[in-house]
Amino acid sequence: MRELALNRPVHLAGRDAFYECALRSLQGDLMNYPVEDRLEKCKAIVALLQSAREHADFALRGVDSTREEKLFVSFLDLLLDSAQALQVMTKHEHLLASDRELLRELVGENLERTERSAAEHRQLACNLLKETNHLIQMAAETFRKLKEKNHGELARDESRARYQKAFDSFQRLRA
Repeated sequence: MRELALNRPVHLAGRDAFYECALRSLQGDLMNYPVEDRLEKCKAIVALLQSAREHADFALRGVDSTREEKLFVSFLDLLLDSAQALQVMTKHEHLLASDRELLRELVGENLERTERSAAEHRQLACNLLKETNHLIQMAAETFRKLKEKNHGELARDESRARYQKAFDSFQRLRA
């Protein structure tokens, strides 16, 4: 089992780096972008959270994981679901706003109702983003403590240096 734990510092770094990068995007001015740009940013957020989730899983291999770490993986699942839902709402808004003629022909509705539906999808995305940020704020202290605890465990050997090197590398990948 020790062999699996050798890469724990790297996977903890990946979890933390990708999670923190996703948070910056989610807590930024996402809704101020045009719908096409917002859709691309949503796709990037989903990819970041998927990477954070994968690294969190790998970090648990070969060690007796704590309840907090397991709960954090569940929290990442929740955030990933929210980000995917945000992406879907944004995609729907984009389709409703950009393919009006096709949709009007397909569903037989007038342009005003299609525009209203696009606006409703935008509002749904805005509400979802607000709730997601509320969840992130509620978990901020727990994540800080989990990260601090992991750093304390890593300080026992060269693992802390490996964590930091990997964390910096993952951060540069996302910059």
